[in-house]
Amino acid sequence: SVCKEFIDYNTEDQQSNKINANVFLQKLVKQKQDTMNAKVAALRNYKVKNSILDLKDESTSLYSQLNEYRDRRLQAEKDILSYNSAIANISGRFNPNDRRYLEASTTKINGQIAQTRDRLAVVNNKYIQNNFDVRYKKSSDSLQAVLQTQIDQMADKYAVNPLAGKESLVQEKVKMEINRDMARSGLHNLDNQIEKLNRQLAHIVPFDAAIQSYERDIEVATKEYVDVQNKYNQSTIESDIKSTIKQVEPAMPGTMLPSKKLILILLSAVLSFAFCMVVLFVMYFLDQTIRLPLDLANATQIPVLGQLNLIRANSLDYKRIGNSQQSTTELQQFKNLLRSIRYEIDQEIHGNQSASNEIGKVLAVTSFNPKEGKSLVTMSLASAYAMANKRVLVVDGNFDHPALTLAATDKAYLEDYLVDDELKIRMPENSLISVLGNKGSEQSLLEKSSEKIIQNKLKQLRENFDIVLVETEPLSLMNKAKEWIQFADKVVAVFEANQSINPDKKLYISYLQNLNSKFIGLIMNKVIIQMEPEVKQA
Repeated sequence: SVCKEFIDYNTEDQQSNKINANVFLQKLVKQKQDTMNAKVAALRNYKVKNSILDLKDESTSLYSQLNEYRDRRLQAEKDILSYNSAIANISGRFNPNDRRYLEASTTKINGQIAQTRDRLAVVNNKYIQNNFDVRYKKSSDSLQAVLQTQIDQMADKYAVNPLAGKESLVQEKVKMEINRDMARSGLHNLDNQIEKLNRQLAHIVPFDAAIQSYERDIEVATKEYVDVQNKYNQSTIESDIKSTIKQVEPAMPGTMLPSKKLILILLSAVLSFAFCMVVLFVMYFLDQTIRLPLDLANATQIPVLGQLNLIRANSLDYKRIGNSQQSTTELQQFKNLLRSIRYEIDQEIHGNQSASNEIGKVLAVTSFNPKEGKSLVTMSLASAYAMANKRVLVVDGNFDHPALTLAATDKAYLEDYLVDDELKIRMPENSLISVLGNKGSEQSLLEKSSEKIIQNKLKQLRENFDIVLVETEPLSLMNKAKEWIQFADKVVAVFEANQSINPDKKLYISYLQNLNSKFIGLIMNKVIIQMEPEVKQA
């Protein structure tokens, strides 16, 4: 059965794995053992090469001897100081005559004492140099006994002389001088021994560092060997234990259930559809892009005069856009939408009054940002007004990018018109559209002429034309656009479709709203539409 085959396969597989593990661990044990033996052999060879028996005991013995010699040296220095002080006190008690008598009467015995003292100093030096050998200690004690006898003999000479009262002082002084000389001699020998021990310690320090390094390596290698050996022993024991997997109960065939493939397919389709709807809803909810005039009106709370569809034609004659039936549906749709916008502008400029007796109006055309279609809208409106038999003057007020000036063939320049009182703007033949361009510069309108002159010149233009269309700089250059808007009668702004309202645009919208009745509304440009919409008034 399948169960039996599985048990046999599992048992064989586990046994094979255990055998492989044992072989691997056996090789690893041999490798670790060889490493450990190599470390031990390296330490042994190092000790043999440098003649080292037991460095730890040797260094301990040297430190012990060094401390003992230092203690003896300190004691000898103390003894010398105390003997010098005591000898000086005793010498101060004798007057010069007493000293001459004493020295004269003890010259011979003093010579014997000096000889004995020198012999005692030699024996003491050997005693120190031979690490306080007991044999030299006996000789030192014998010489000290002889020295004491000689000192007693010297004292007997004063038994009947007038200085017998100072016998004990002389005896003590001699003893102190002998002990002081012995301490001085021993101090020099102690210094030599201390220096010798320091040299021996300095010699064994490098060996001690090397041996400690070898011992650490041996310790690590031994630990690794023991760990691997334990794992090998454990693996060997486990390899003898066979698998305990057994079949508890044989399986019996049951009732065949119908396939759920169709249900799963339908469920996955429903879940996929629901997921897609949620994603689309989230995208729609988060998408702030403005695509239609209604969206623009709701987002800005500003009237929208109309929309102009996106024109994909490579070239377009703005002056003839409304003259006749257009060649494409796209241009025909643009013409119809443009006519609707012209009507809305006329209603805002003239209201319900007749425009026949009124002077012309100055309409400023601006936008939020560059390249949103101000030039297209301005020239298209000029063409639409010309179709209504209106005398139209187009003023290129965009000094930074004078696109209308570059496109016009028959034009005058604004800079010349402002300074030349004799210059008149005349209507071209066979056209109701005149163009007043500019020479391009970074200056603003009020930097080219004074406010009074500009007002007078615009008044003349109002008298000569039915409507004056001024393309200004975009509102992103707020200071330059404001100067043109200051002299305009009405203002419209172009907004390009498929954009969102960012904080900068909110600032421009607030400025337009503060213009009150001077601001007519927005014209939405580059709208992608599939059919001609119905004309709705804002």
